[in-house]
Amino acid sequence: MVSLKLHSNRKKIDVKSRDIKILLEASDDIENCQDISDTINEEDILVFDCQLSKELFSAKYDLEALIEALGEEVDDGYFDMFYEDVRDYIKGFSDDIEAEIQEKYGFDDVRCNFNIYSINQDFDDFKFIFIVAFKKIEIKKLNSIAQILGKRRLLGASKFYS
Repeated sequence: MVSLKLHSNRKKIDVKSRDIKILLEASDDIENCQDISDTINEEDILVFDCQLSKELFSAKYDLEALIEALGEEVDDGYFDMFYEDVRDYIKGFSDDIEAEIQEKYGFDDVRCNFNIYSINQDFDDFKFIFIVAFKKIEIKKLNSIAQILGKRRLLGASKFYS
């Protein structure tokens, strides 16, 4: 667990990564969540290794079964479209968490970002890095941090889900 000491509008705010993890786990969208904030050397940034709930994908299988029952094949473009839908879904989730954190802590300089780093071949297991920054930071830098951490997790540091 990492604890951040922040200052906003002349008040001190203490944010614990454990509290953000609990907030993420409270969502029906997240199946697993691991706090990996202590693995980076970025000031005022918390990081989590998350896995989307597999129940989110049940409609995808209903549609695939319907297409196959009609004697049609599932086009590869379908998976591209589905991936973009999942990205949009996580983006909406990220925006909701960001708003909830801002409200909870009364801290305006909160920015959330994510990077999907692992998808299984059945397209029903999405793992992603979720970043919460408590400072003004360019989205480009957050994207870079998320990509680096995603690659690190993909290359073996993520034994959490095995």
